[in-house]
Amino acid sequence: MLIEEIAKFLQTNGIGALGNDIFIGFQPAEPDDCITILETGGYRPDYIEAIRYPTFQFIVRNIDYAQANSKAEEIFALFHSKENYSLGDFYIYYSEFAQEPTYIGQDTNGRYEISLNLEITRRY
Repeated sequence: MLIEEIAKFLQTNGIGALGNDIFIGFQPAEPDDCITILETGGYRPDYIEAIRYPTFQFIVRNIDYAQANSKAEEIFALFHSKENYSLGDFYIYYSEFAQEPTYIGQDTNGRYEISLNLEITRRY
């Protein structure tokens, strides 16, 4: 699955560790400092050109706002405006974020959350 390859890419680049502070599809109560990656649907595939356009949301949570923002910026730098690369068996033509890393508030435990929304153009 592409979402798993995205998580592995974060891990390979020193952003975190899958299952330790990087989570796929759910946001656990602990640890305080973590990254959650969610599939958010995407856009209609192009069957003629065999291209798909999946989208993903990253939620970076931390007890310190500056650290949450810094981690979000690291993720942004890894994927934004990147062309022609592979994530596992998936060939990525292009990836970009829909907006700057965005503060979405604090959770019920007072931890800061920053959201990023990734758009990918990939081979079908």
